[in-house]
Amino acid sequence: MEGNKPKSEFGSLRKKAEALINEKANSEDQYSYSSAIQFIHELEVHQIEIQLQNEELILANKNAKESFEQFIKLYDFAPIGYLTLSEDGSILELNYKTASLLGKERSSLLNKLLGFFISEKSKGILNTFIKKVFDSDTNQYCELVVDSDTYSPKYLSLNGIKTKEGNQCSVSVSDITVSKMAAESLEKSDVLLKKSQIIAKIGTYILDFSSGKWSGSEVLDTIFGITIDFDRSISGWVSIIHPDWQEMMIKYFTEEVIGGKTKFDKKYKIIRQNDHEERWVHEQGELLFDENNELKKMIGTVQDITMNLLAEEKLNQLSQAVEQSPLAIIITDIQGVIEYANPKFVEMSGYNLEETIGRNPRISKSGHTSPTQYKKMWQTITSGNVWHGDFHNLKKDGTPYWVSAAISPIQNPEGVTTHFLAIEEDITLRKKTEQDLIEAKEHAEESDRLKSAFLANMSHEIRTPLNGILGFTNLLKDPTLSFIEQQEYLEIIEKSGSRLLNIINDIIDISKIESGQMEVSLTETNINKQLEFIYAFFEPEIKNKNIEFILQNNQSQNELIITTDSEKIYAILINLVKNAIKFTNKGKIEFGYTLRKDKQPAELEFFVKDSGIGIPKNKIETIFKRFIQVDISDKRAYQGSGLGLSISKAYVDMLGGKIWVKSTLNEGSTFYFTIPYHSEHQIKDFETTDKGEIKNEHQIKNLKILIVEDDEISKLLLSKVVSPYAKEILKVSSGLDAIAISHANPDVDLILMDINMSEMDGYEATRQIREFNKKVIIIAQTANVLTSDRKKALLAGCNDYISKPINKSHLNDLIQKYFKKRV
Repeated sequence: MEGNKPKSEFGSLRKKAEALINEKANSEDQYSYSSAIQFIHELEVHQIEIQLQNEELILANKNAKESFEQFIKLYDFAPIGYLTLSEDGSILELNYKTASLLGKERSSLLNKLLGFFISEKSKGILNTFIKKVFDSDTNQYCELVVDSDTYSPKYLSLNGIKTKEGNQCSVSVSDITVSKMAAESLEKSDVLLKKSQIIAKIGTYILDFSSGKWSGSEVLDTIFGITIDFDRSISGWVSIIHPDWQEMMIKYFTEEVIGGKTKFDKKYKIIRQNDHEERWVHEQGELLFDENNELKKMIGTVQDITMNLLAEEKLNQLSQAVEQSPLAIIITDIQGVIEYANPKFVEMSGYNLEETIGRNPRISKSGHTSPTQYKKMWQTITSGNVWHGDFHNLKKDGTPYWVSAAISPIQNPEGVTTHFLAIEEDITLRKKTEQDLIEAKEHAEESDRLKSAFLANMSHEIRTPLNGILGFTNLLKDPTLSFIEQQEYLEIIEKSGSRLLNIINDIIDISKIESGQMEVSLTETNINKQLEFIYAFFEPEIKNKNIEFILQNNQSQNELIITTDSEKIYAILINLVKNAIKFTNKGKIEFGYTLRKDKQPAELEFFVKDSGIGIPKNKIETIFKRFIQVDISDKRAYQGSGLGLSISKAYVDMLGGKIWVKSTLNEGSTFYFTIPYHSEHQIKDFETTDKGEIKNEHQIKNLKILIVEDDEISKLLLSKVVSPYAKEILKVSSGLDAIAISHANPDVDLILMDINMSEMDGYEATRQIREFNKKVIIIAQTANVLTSDRKKALLAGCNDYISKPINKSHLNDLIQKYFKKRV
């Protein structure tokens, strides 16, 4: 083709065209029009030829450039390293693969000596290689080591030959690290295999069935205790087997292995031939067959497992000890992830093994153990030491429990910690006992302090009214006193006595409560009437203080009849109202109740609200404790034993309710308490009487009364109280005299029997009187007012019981109760 002409031909055409033009231009001949046309045509042809030549040249240049770029790409990115070296070993050119193999940037290698980038021990090899390349015209080979950032070195192979010019050489570079390492590993593995067989006590053998002979390794000879001249036949093998195992092993070998063409895999006992020591071995063998499936050979191993079995037995014992341990045992990795937990941990934590393995022990974390303790624990165990301490954990069901833990690192022979071992003991009961002891000690100390203070307070509270009684009694002896002064002093004596009696009653009530003698007596109770009675009782006293007194009664008078202990309801409300009066000097006092049917079960919620001095916030939690008033700094400003609120709380608890207070200092307090709303008798109509109605007492005057009392003042008082009812009063001072007088006077109607007397107490005197007189009314009268004393009196034969100091009204009621039918 035209386009395929050589470059020299295109040049000659161009010169020919130029010569023709010059010739025509210099000719003086005139040309015809046709000659001019012909000339132009020739020029156009030459132009076209030149243009075609130019396009061919451009195309050829483009192809050459693309070929060169392709060569560069193939060279630069070839999978094998290529480089050009000078005679002194400098790198003149290299591709990216070579730079990668040397572990450097390509730009940092150019014009540098190759020897700078290889291992020190390979530099001599490189120098020898370069010399051989430039001294010969044949290909030369060497292997070099390149230092690597990893633990393993890199191995390179170099193939080089000098160029035609003779001042450079072209070298190909390959990574032979894998093959080199494999060869080294193979060499090492042979040595390792022999060492491993010795360490693991594993011998190898080959049994040739055609000859019936077997050969084995040196380790096998050691295991069997045989020498080189031992009979290495099947019968020789059988002679090594322990006599107890020979028959079984022969049967196993002939029937199962040979007959069944299966692998040999058996643990059995041998007797070593050299020292006659009994050993356990584990033999494994593989049968080999020829092309006709005929049995040819058996190759296998024999391992001495005597120590393994002993270790396994010991391990089983240890495993059972861990599994059956009464302590929880946990093993974690170094991050604290549980890898093992024994059954005791499962029992203790409530998490099963599936929920435990792979988790962190913090699954039992309760939040009560301080972060500082955990930090100290990790610092201790990660430094290789044992940590001891207690954890407050939570079971899966949320139940809290305490453990005493010992955590230690488990280290490998190199001293590197690989795991952590935790041993935990459930000490919940111990902790509770310790806490109970602490609380008991604190309670005892607090009780001691409070009771000491209480005694001091009681001394003051008792001596104060006694001072009034004794002081004004002495003043009454003055004959010059006016009637008004006498009445004023008597009123003071009466109030002081009443105050003293209230203190004694509080002490007795709290004693009953603490000794468990206080009982609940359920009766039908009209709550509204109780509130009205309390209102009427306290109204005069409150009016004297110019305080407003309000009863909030939400139910009609005849609606609210419940079953409860009415006396305790009275006592609670009286204590709370008295408390409000004591601490309120202005404003108002309100009390009442709300029927809370929104509660399940329904309940009555009582309240007593005052505008008094209020209670400091730091005292609100303690005011219901016994004797707590002695701990209030301004207690001297207010009279009282400090037992009223404690008694009220005890009564509320007995009735199945609760009591609490809301208070603001200097603004007032509101006490609340609830009782169950037992409304079986809720709707009832009761006849009512006017508040001012006075009972019509029967006039009893003909009784023969025996007073048994060893205290002369009490005897005199009783005589004065019962004189309106008596036609005759007999008096004795002992139980023995009471029995004698009763024998002599069988017509005695009433005996007032003192319980606490010398020689014979009132209980025994009553029992003996009852032996001959069943009809006489005997009323016990004593300073002991516990429930057990009342029961004891009734069991002895008394009809009723009255406590000292004798309340005239109460005694009158008892006389009316037993003798009104006689009038």
